[in-house]
Amino acid sequence: MPSYVFTCRHSRNQLTVLPASLCRLPLQVLNASNNKICSLPKEIGQLKELSSLDISCNEIQVLPQQVSGLNALRDLSVRRNNLVSLPDELADLGLFHLDFSCNRVLEIPLSFRKLRHLQTFVLDHNPLRSPPAQVCIKGKHHIFKYLNIEACKQSKLPDLQFENRLRASSSNLCLPDEFLAHRPSGLLDSGFNSVDSGNKRWSGNEVRGHDVVKFSKFNSVVSHLKLCI
Repeated sequence: MPSYVFTCRHSRNQLTVLPASLCRLPLQVLNASNNKICSLPKEIGQLKELSSLDISCNEIQVLPQQVSGLNALRDLSVRRNNLVSLPDELADLGLFHLDFSCNRVLEIPLSFRKLRHLQTFVLDHNPLRSPPAQVCIKGKHHIFKYLNIEACKQSKLPDLQFENRLRASSSNLCLPDEFLAHRPSGLLDSGFNSVDSGNKRWSGNEVRGHDVVKFSKFNSVVSHLKLCI
């Protein structure tokens, strides 16, 4: 029995709008490149069987959040548009190929580190600040490593902010330095491409047996301060 690929090609038709009615079809391939489309309809997320979407060479400024509904999407080209950012929702897709070259994107979302199946990642001709150019020119592996490290830094930030507040309050509470001296001082291992699937772990000092009592006192004081601060 022959298998059919439902394809819709609307390239070079001077389209300014992508018809929402297309989103009710069982499309697997949609090519609407080289038009004058400014935005995608919210119904785009209804294309559950779409595996390839080419909307390059248009005037699109924003990709709608509904792209997260494109569960079968593997190939996405948004080359030569007016995008200034990329939605985090793209990270939830199992993309193999992503081309957002020739746009105005400033940052690659940290969530893109979850695109583990990505094989082709084209991002040239964007004024990228994060990752910086010296990272991007080294290739996909270094880009993903950068994103993973930056995500680790951000996850650690709230903990550091609480510690700073704790130290600032210690003078008023007359806390001895020993309560602030037993915090593990190691750095977080990014876990990028590690065999433990990226679980974060302390690479520095751990609490030893003779520190247990002091550290338990510290925890009780911290618990009290969390209620007060």
